[in-house]
Amino acid sequence: MRLWGDPLVGILDQVLAAIRRAGYRSTDLTAKRRAPFRIAEEEAVRLGLLFAALKPLRIHRRIKEVVRVMSSVVCEEAYYWFSKVTTGTEQSRVRCALRIMVSDE
Repeated sequence: MRLWGDPLVGILDQVLAAIRRAGYRSTDLTAKRRAPFRIAEEEAVRLGLLFAALKPLRIHRRIKEVVRVMSSVVCEEAYYWFSKVTTGTEQSRVRCALRIMVSDE
């Protein structure tokens, strides 16, 4: 999944922290990089979940709210929601439901 614009800006600090914890420098994140970052599975799941939840959002307040709530989700819940938003025929509906659930809208 790809993310750009306001949603990416909203979670850029989480992305940079994840790649730093994996032993990379923040300067390794460039537009020209084609090699994948090797990060821990749990961090990858959390980032993937954030990408899925934030992709269509443009309102900064709502982006911050989703990031805040998703940062406090326990590991098992993150895996559960990640499996729901990445598999099956109802992915887009599940993503919408997740956004509504965590942003009080």
